[in-house]
This record gives sequence, structure tokens and C-alpha cells, in this order.
Amino acid sequence: MGVERRRLSWLAGPLLVLVTGVVIAAFAEVTARVAWHLRTDFVAPERPEEWRDLPVIKGLFEASKANVRGLYNGTLYETNSAGFVGPNRLRRRTRGTYRIAVVGDSVTMGSGVLYEDTYSARLEATADSSQQYAGRKAEVLNFGLAGLSARWVVRRTEALGLQYNPDLIVYGYTLNDIEGNHYRRSVTRRYVNPTYYFDSQWYTLRFLGPWWNAAWGRLTSPAGSYRFELEDNYFRNPPAWAEIETQFDRLSRIAERRGICVVLLIHTHLYALGALHPFMPEYAAVAEAGRERGFHVVETYPYFKDLTAGDLWVNPRDPHPNARGHEIFFEALQDGLREMPKACWAANSQS
Repeated sequence: MGVERRRLSWLAGPLLVLVTGVVIAAFAEVTARVAWHLRTDFVAPERPEEWRDLPVIKGLFEASKANVRGLYNGTLYETNSAGFVGPNRLRRRTRGTYRIAVVGDSVTMGSGVLYEDTYSARLEATADSSQQYAGRKAEVLNFGLAGLSARWVVRRTEALGLQYNPDLIVYGYTLNDIEGNHYRRSVTRRYVNPTYYFDSQWYTLRFLGPWWNAAWGRLTSPAGSYRFELEDNYFRNPPAWAEIETQFDRLSRIAERRGICVVLLIHTHLYALGALHPFMPEYAAVAEAGRERGFHVVETYPYFKDLTAGDLWVNPRDPHPNARGHEIFFEALQDGLREMPKACWAANSQS
């Protein structure tokens, strides 16, 4: 009898733990199911009536054509007679004008936001109140184009941007600008697709799966994550990194020949902000490479670190910066220009 009691006593502890675990899991699953069906999905803002019959702009080549008017990433997209976003500009600058050429990829271009909400347009709109321009009219030309790597950003600068004889070049650098012929892709759907777990029969997994992937991806660099892919290409793939250095060298030579400055605006990747933001080593490498070539570097992460990444996305499935995100990039750029050497505010040698 004593032996049996001791056996039952020994089994009571594990059994209690098991039952408690089952109850907690069942409660979590029921709660997750209720929350899932009550959740409100993102509702895209209603499009203005005049947009309804506009064509959808797809791909780099269509987006770079002259006089395009359509929808790109759900928002009105227009190019001028030279094939870049914004109003038409005279190639020959008028006297008393300080011209800034902003170059880059889809973030610079303003994928998913109206032109007037881009950081380049905001910079031009507020220039009259800035003392740096010393009474000159400021023109900010946005040559950004979705899909460009660093090589093609610089080529577009040479082929198109320099025709407008800028006094300053601002390169809005995004971490994926390193993509090119030597770039190694390794991301898997599990880590980069936010809907990967949405088909699971367990609703708890639908909620916790994406959270776990995000947390694990921030704390470590698991194979298949975007963090792993960027670390691999920036620090373990010399030919890929050499391409960035080559393009920075080309941009440096352009600036030297023209007698102008280059501002390297490093875009914060709106994947995850806060203390566990995973891309600080990559920002540091890009910033160092820029400074070695005499660029004036503006690091934007300090402006974003205390914010919630998802609040700054175009929509829950697209981490391109929304209007608020561009406003923060503008604030960082404006502060960076205030700290730029005085020599950079002089008219270029080919004016």
C-alpha cells in the first residue's frame, strides 16, 4: 500500500504539469481563434475617382519612360518629359539656383507614396526657410528608380542626372543596393513571407510563428533569413562588396571632376527597429566606405530607432516607407545638410 501511494505521489507532479500545459494550450488556441476572426485587416485607402482608369505601371523599364501617368504600387505615379519623377526641369540652370540631384532605388523614388510626400520633394518645399541656400532658389531633382542596384544608380546618375548640372548629389542608399552579378540569394519563404503561417490549422501558430521568426532572426542569423543573406554578401562575399566600392569610387570621381560634394544618405531598413535592429554592421560598413571616399554620410537609424516599424510601412505586406517614413528621412537629410562643409554649398565648377 505504501509503495502504491509513493508511486501515485511520484506521478502526480508530472501529471499536473501535463494537464496544466494542455489547459493553457487549449486556452491559447481558443483565444487565438477568436482574435483571428475579430482582427481587422489592412484596408487600402480609397483611390480618387480620377485614378480609376489609369494603367498599372510594372517593371523598371516602364517606370523609366517619359511622360508616364499611372499607378505604381497602388499610388499615382508620374514621370516628366525626361523620364524621372517630378515636374519638368530645364537642363540649363537659371542663375541663383542651387540644384540637388537625389539618386537611388525604390525608396528614393517613393514607391507607394505620392511624389509630394517623398523626402526629396519635402526638401525642396522647405528650402526657402533654410539659411544654407543663402537666398538661392533650391531645386531638388529625384532620379530614383525602383529596381536599381548600386551599379545602375551610378549609371543613371552619369547618363541622366549629370545632364542637369547639379551642385550636390545625394545618394539614398538602401541595403539591397549590393545586389548584382555576384550577389548570393539564400532567403526562404518562411523568413520573408509574413503570411507563411496563415494556412496553419493551429491559430496559435498563425500568431506566434511570424513573431518567433522575427525574434529569432534578430537575435541570431539563421540560414534562410534576410539577415543571414545580407551578412553573407556584405562580409563573406568579397566580389559583391567590391562592386559597392567600385561604384562609390565612380561616384567620387564624378564629384571630383565636377567640383561638387556627395551626400550618402543611408536608408534605415524598416524590418525591425529598437535595440535588436539586425542591420547595424551593414550600415557601419557602408558609412565607413563612404567616408573613405570623402562623402558626407548621413545615418538615419537614430531617427527611427524608438519607433514601431510597421507604423511606417506603405501597407502590412510592403515595408517601403510611407509618408511618415519619408518625413523622417527628410528630417535626417535636412539635419545632415546643416552639418555639411561650407565648401559644398558653393556653385559647382561647371555652372
